Amino acid sequence: MALLRNSAAGYSLSNGPYMRRLLDGFYPMQVSMTVKLDTGKLRIIDSAPGDQPGFTVRLQGNEVGYDTVFEGILTTVLRFDRVQP
Repeated sequence: MALLRNSAAGYSLSNGPYMRRLLDGFYPMQVSMTVKLDTGKLRIIDSAPGDQPGFTVRLQGNEVGYDTVFEGILTTVLRFDRVQP
């Protein structure tokens, strides 16, 4: 997990790939993550994958997170930009 600078005001937080392999298939897996933005200098722009059946994105105040149960390979990205004073 690393916060990477994409542009002068943009950042991304990438995670994964998450997977549990068994021979020629995958086990079901649960992944949950919460990011708390305490400084007030960043705001969430979007997430990939976005909110969809089986993948719930939570936006509450200065927190963003997701919860999912999946089978296969999952890579997530949260995108942020700098809050202008």
